[in-house]
Amino acid sequence: MKKSAFNVFLVLLVEAVSAVVAYLEDRLTGNLRRSGGDDLWDNHPEFI
Repeated sequence: MKKSAFNVFLVLLVEAVSAVVAYLEDRLTGNLRRSGGDDLWDNHPEFI
């Protein structure tokens, strides 16, 4: 019983770490995409 509880904990830990890594990777690539120039202002209603 202890071994299966440990395995479940290990799986949950790996899932949580991979979710955090995916979130941080998405944030980083999103920030890099946005900081590439004036892309932010391209779709602003004032400038369309």
